[in-house]
Amino acid sequence: MFGSIKRFFLSKLQPISFYKKLLNDPRTRIFTIIFTLIYLVNPFDVIPDFIPVIGWIDDLALIAILTESLIQKNREKKRSSVDAKSFRSNR
Repeated sequence: MFGSIKRFFLSKLQPISFYKKLLNDPRTRIFTIIFTLIYLVNPFDVIPDFIPVIGWIDDLALIAILTESLIQKNREKKRSSVDAKSFRSNR
């Protein structure tokens, strides 16, 4: 009984590591930007845009998620370049 429960939870953890690797892939960032732009100009939305205010919530949420993701990646890139510069200057 406990073996099947353990297998169940382990099977749920495998996709998490896959998605973590996927999010760190630079190609994923490009795909996310392209998908977001296509979604924003596409007339078919999860919440239709013709509904005042409520129709824009999904678009705004998607823009906020994309912006936060790009800011975070930019910070990580700057941090790694600063670390590399400080490493070279300490030689």
